[in-house]
Amino acid sequence: MSKVPVVLISGDDGVLISRSLNSHVEKALEGQDKAFALEELTEENYRLAEEFHISKLIDAVQTAPFLTNGRVVVARHMGRFSKKDDLEPLVEYLHSPMDTTSLILVWEKGSIPQQQRLPPVPKNLLEAIEQSGGVFEKLTTGRGKQAEKWLLEELSATSVNLTGQARKRITDHFGEDRTRVISLLEVLSSVYESAATLEVEDIVGLKVGAEPTNVVPYARILRDGYRPPGRFLDF
Repeated sequence: MSKVPVVLISGDDGVLISRSLNSHVEKALEGQDKAFALEELTEENYRLAEEFHISKLIDAVQTAPFLTNGRVVVARHMGRFSKKDDLEPLVEYLHSPMDTTSLILVWEKGSIPQQQRLPPVPKNLLEAIEQSGGVFEKLTTGRGKQAEKWLLEELSATSVNLTGQARKRITDHFGEDRTRVISLLEVLSSVYESAATLEVEDIVGLKVGAEPTNVVPYARILRDGYRPPGRFLDF
């Protein structure tokens, strides 16, 4: 399977962006050492006086690999470049991207100064990505029924089996802040065996110690009087 030259991740939810970005980075690295193969740029790399320029990103994607077979370049805060003309150097690069560079663009708001809204991705960039054989991934939980469907899919995809009451407790607890469920499901998957059936008492009051593996369900604390050092999860 040929390497994808560019991936564009778009969204304004930090949890979804982080999960997707980590997944794409690991896939693009193909086991290479991050210290040599990975370069991440942020808005601070683009900043020049009071403006933002894309030249540092163009330099990065055109840099040849050193001690590795390829390079992975991550460009954060791409929402700074909402004008078509700002992106022309990147569009031109995508007409003939380097086969040793995997580029991951994150279309997210800048933070210093804080952008109030995430601008839409300019059409010229979307077209260049499509023509290069790249991937555009728009991250959102949606609203209403779509958001409920997203949460149901997350609960169903985890390695443990949650009873109806457990799912309801999770849904009620997180409310509109649905993406926080991702961290909880990661904890449950690390604590319990695959395909384990979990009731409400198995997920409420998990106590987390200094190490990720030192997690004890509330039911055991009540039964055994177990008191590991650490803090209670916000659940």
